[in-house]
Amino acid sequence: MLYIYFAIAVFSPLREVQDITIAQNKTNKIDRGVFFGPENLQRLNLSHNLIGEIYSYTFENLPNILELDSSYNHIGALGYQAFTGLPHLQKTLGTDGYLAPLPNIQLLRLADNKITSLEGLAAAFHSLSWIILYRKRFHCDCGLEDFLTWLNGTKVTFPDPGVDEFSCDFPSNLHGVSLLNYSTVISCEEDDEGLVQELRLSLFVVCSALIVLIIVGMIVLDSVDPSSKFTKRILEGPRKNPPADGPRYNAYLCFSNNDYKWVETALLKRLDSQLAERNILRCCFEARDFIPGEDHLSNIRDATFGSRQTVCIVSKEFLKDGWCLEAFTLAQSRMLEEHRDFLIMVIVGKVPHYRLMKCEAIRTFVQKREYLQWPEDTQDIEWFYEKLMSKILKHRKIKKNIAKDNKGDITL
Repeated sequence: MLYIYFAIAVFSPLREVQDITIAQNKTNKIDRGVFFGPENLQRLNLSHNLIGEIYSYTFENLPNILELDSSYNHIGALGYQAFTGLPHLQKTLGTDGYLAPLPNIQLLRLADNKITSLEGLAAAFHSLSWIILYRKRFHCDCGLEDFLTWLNGTKVTFPDPGVDEFSCDFPSNLHGVSLLNYSTVISCEEDDEGLVQELRLSLFVVCSALIVLIIVGMIVLDSVDPSSKFTKRILEGPRKNPPADGPRYNAYLCFSNNDYKWVETALLKRLDSQLAERNILRCCFEARDFIPGEDHLSNIRDATFGSRQTVCIVSKEFLKDGWCLEAFTLAQSRMLEEHRDFLIMVIVGKVPHYRLMKCEAIRTFVQKREYLQWPEDTQDIEWFYEKLMSKILKHRKIKKNIAKDNKGDITL
């Protein structure tokens, strides 16, 4: 079979021609640029050919065309904006779907072609008066919903066959179903993307509100009951169970790194069994016993719950150290939770009383518990060591309610 193919700009010499007919000549392809030249063309007839596709911007060089007939072809695809640049077009035969807006179109003939979708038809033609859908094969899916909505409300005239005779051709399970009854047979789902966006927004709002409520609830609960097990357990994380044979250390000495030399000389050499054979206590302190690379708060927690007592050496440097204050708070929480005297506070140096009162945890402890103070008189140092050793080795329960006026200061 012989096919006719038109070269680019083949009609360029025909600038004044107003009518071109290329009907019934087995044309199967028209490329973009073929109609470059005949700017005054008003009527173009491409009917009864073998055209299967119209490419993008094929007719953009025909600004004055009034009628375009491409009916009785095998058109199955239209390129993007295939009919753009035709502001004066009033009659088109055999084209549909994905068209550029044609504001002056009055007659549209969609007869005997292979285009199965009418998506965009209503938006493309505002002045349409007549539309011919003879032997139109409708593909009935949710993409046809907008066309059906337009069909039910339009005043456009449909010559034979009328709207009542339109039926679905595809898919096979809907073959023969009246187009007007299609919407009652199949219910189209809403736009999934829109539903997903709404769902994401709803989940975001709900989760945000839930997080805010939880935080506010924890703050309120903590303000009402500072020793609340719930909030402290969340903030402190899971607690490791002590070894079956008891805590590993007798005492965890918590102090500022800036006080290390003083603590080593005054306390560690007199208490820690690893520094002197005469000492009987197994002591834990950061510089030697904390695990390098592990989370610092985890090290503090392990030291606190792995020792019988936590001895906090409170100095001016201690009050400046956030980790020291965290360790003090953790030890105090353990004491209030288990109702046992796990915390020993030793004040070293001339720390003003108002400085102690600034920290809530220390202020609470000072008001309700007894604490030790490093003696200024050297004659009292030995007695201080005996008192400290007694407290470390003594593991006793505490009363839940202690009078606030019990100062219990021990000045050595």
